[in-house]
Amino acid sequence: LSRLSGSMNMEDCSSKMVAFSSQNIELPGQYSCDSEPNLSQNVTISLIETDYSILRRSDLSHTHQCRISIRGSDGLLNNFLLQNTAPKMTPRDERVAQFFELTNRLMAVHAPARQRNVRSVVPVIVPITPRIRLLKECSASTSLSSVYEDFCAAAGVDEVLPFIMAKNASVLSHPDFLFDGSPAEARAANRVRTYRTICETLVPNSILTDRVSALADSYEKLWYIRKQFATQTAVISYLSYLLSMGHQEPHKMFVSAQSGTTMFSDLHPLYSPDGLFASTGAVPFRLTRSMAHFLTPAGIHGTLTNSMMAVGSALKENEAFFEDYLFLLLQDDMEQQRAAIESSHAAETAKGEDGEEKKKEKDAVVDTDGDAIMGDADAAMGDGGPKGSKTIPYNVSVVKNMYCVLDRLDETTPINIPAVHDRTSC
Repeated sequence: LSRLSGSMNMEDCSSKMVAFSSQNIELPGQYSCDSEPNLSQNVTISLIETDYSILRRSDLSHTHQCRISIRGSDGLLNNFLLQNTAPKMTPRDERVAQFFELTNRLMAVHAPARQRNVRSVVPVIVPITPRIRLLKECSASTSLSSVYEDFCAAAGVDEVLPFIMAKNASVLSHPDFLFDGSPAEARAANRVRTYRTICETLVPNSILTDRVSALADSYEKLWYIRKQFATQTAVISYLSYLLSMGHQEPHKMFVSAQSGTTMFSDLHPLYSPDGLFASTGAVPFRLTRSMAHFLTPAGIHGTLTNSMMAVGSALKENEAFFEDYLFLLLQDDMEQQRAAIESSHAAETAKGEDGEEKKKEKDAVVDTDGDAIMGDADAAMGDGGPKGSKTIPYNVSVVKNMYCVLDRLDETTPINIPAVHDRTSC
């Protein structure tokens, strides 16, 4: 790959794909619009480029991913990543993409969001088989981890050294029982000292700014890229906070140096074993020092903050519709964890019933009049209903997660905007 710069000839592996051309087979990924597709205006496949690229990304395909280029009948070149994924990942990615598309539709009819052109780029995912899919992306897109690796290669810095230093920062010179003072405070102070050393000597704050500035043709284009990056980062960060979409590592965040479009890969809600939203970390979303340096303080307190407020107000204005859709989204997304949720609930219920049985036996021995036995029989019937009528724990987890999202929306909405459809009288 280093000798060929990641470019391979498709004729060596498939001569039929190189010679393929059709006026009937359409270009993948054209049916994500709101209107009814017009078959006469759809773009067909004119040819497949003879060269394809092999990219090394620590993503779904842990070894490598192939990028093929398809030229349509309109003359434009479309790039697709050929990914090998687990069968359960593609439906989850399509579900998240549908959620972002729905948010774009709500922001398109919301005046403050429409005035600021607040929207996110929805990834185009085309399933081929349960394990193979196509993902449309721009050829100029690069991940934040690639920016870091290119900087380390140019500066002659070992890219693994900062991680080793951060890991060794938690190791003290003496064991805890021989350490004079608080070991926890010493580890925290050592980690802070190591972090400052890494920032000052190894990895500066301006690596992302220098990379984009070198690729931008003019200051106007740099301003446009920075504005688009701030707007789309705000939308993705706010929605990821609402749905507890964690694990936002640098290799999952892609930025286009031509248009500033920002995309996240493998962005899914995180659940705990009991089915509730899991903690996404110490911060609600990712805003590293390199991203903050690229956005500048004016972009953070201006475009980024205003875009987040616009997204929150657009969802709050359509809260009734958003609540219904949110229930369906979470119910479908949590379906694969249904067995784990019900088994965990059954184990807790059995443990609680064992404790109750022991308590009943003890009370029955102590109470000779039999009042405790009658009381336990009444309690087993519940409030006017039989003991067998129980609420399904899976649906309870879905409803709790839904109201958790709505509570976060209420906490972050800047103004108490009345909903379009009032449900207080329902």
